[in-house]
Amino acid sequence: IYPHATAAAHDTGESSSRSSSPLRVPAAHHSHSQICWGPLPTHIARPTRSAALPPLHVPCVQTSDCTAEIQAALDRASHRTLYFTGAYVTTPLLLRANHTALHFAPGSVLLAKRGAFIGGADSLLTIQGAAWGQACNATFFCPVATNVTISGFGARFLMHRMDYTLPPYHPTENRMAVAVYGLVGLTIEGLTIEGAGGDGVYLGQVLNRDITISQVTIAKSFRNALTVGNVVRLRVFDTILTLTNGTAPQAGVDFESNQCYSLMQDIVFRNVSAIDNSGWGFGFTLGPEPSCRPWG
Repeated sequence: IYPHATAAAHDTGESSSRSSSPLRVPAAHHSHSQICWGPLPTHIARPTRSAALPPLHVPCVQTSDCTAEIQAALDRASHRTLYFTGAYVTTPLLLRANHTALHFAPGSVLLAKRGAFIGGADSLLTIQGAAWGQACNATFFCPVATNVTISGFGARFLMHRMDYTLPPYHPTENRMAVAVYGLVGLTIEGLTIEGAGGDGVYLGQVLNRDITISQVTIAKSFRNALTVGNVVRLRVFDTILTLTNGTAPQAGVDFESNQCYSLMQDIVFRNVSAIDNSGWGFGFTLGPEPSCRPWG
């Protein structure tokens, strides 16, 4: 059994669908020369909520690069459920949609294409309601993407974290697996997210609201498993944040409310384990920069 830390908040009425029994996985060993990881645990599947409109099954004709087909489906995703079955090799993807669900069947993989992701902020999947610096109001809150569900019990999002430390890549901590900016209403459930070149899930500094992460395993990220930036109403349940290693802070979860306008309100963690990360399990970087006014 890993030595592990668990954060549990007071009961606020939300229910959890996974047992809170101890996690039993093989021990991992670290050294300066190599990192050895054991197999990751799996989550128990439950039915995915159906969308109102007919589903769209996402094909992949050219198996060496499915980007065109996936991005075309994401561009049509509003008010639909997209179904992914099998392995999908892709370059960075962007979702800007309303009332959509991405359903990944058991065994499905969204795999970062080797040799791609050269840009310092190239992420596997970016969900964008507002762009960085888009001054819609004082808190940069102007959502385009709303009510998105990503469900993948038995499915994986995979990146190649160690590739990005070698030429032709330039060092950066911003190659996220899932990056979220300015979104209202997001649920991520059931997925295993591995090998992010930055954070496994990044809830960015453009205000996000009503975010739920449930029964997710985030492993082997380069910077943090989960980063919480500018967020109001966040729920994280039955989730494992593990084996982060690469660049500081190397945390299970890092709360980074460190911009002049950042909010961090109404946040609940229940049955969340931070296991064998190279940095802290649960870390806090709170408060605005000294240059902010009127605080600084």
